[in-house]
Amino acid sequence: MLLVTQQIEYAEAHGNSAQTSGLKKALSEIEEHCTNANLTAERQEKVREKQSKVTEREADLREAQASGSAKKIARQQAKHESAKQELKAAQDALSE
Repeated sequence: MLLVTQQIEYAEAHGNSAQTSGLKKALSEIEEHCTNANLTAERQEKVREKQSKVTEREADLREAQASGSAKKIARQQAKHESAKQELKAAQDALSE
């Protein structure tokens, strides 16, 4: 946002009204849509999605374990671990 305001000042100083107008519109959009609340909501949604994926992978793993196939179990364990890592990354981003 600071960069945009600096660009607005530069454009105004050099009499570039078209650029000034465009930059002011961009700044307005940034202020309206790029809020901490929006960012938090997006990150919370990402955590919910990743939690759902972990739950799905847990079910897949249980199904593979019931089948008794070592190959299926290993594959599903790897997918489950990957989903848990993605969930942790989403949770870490949320707490930033």
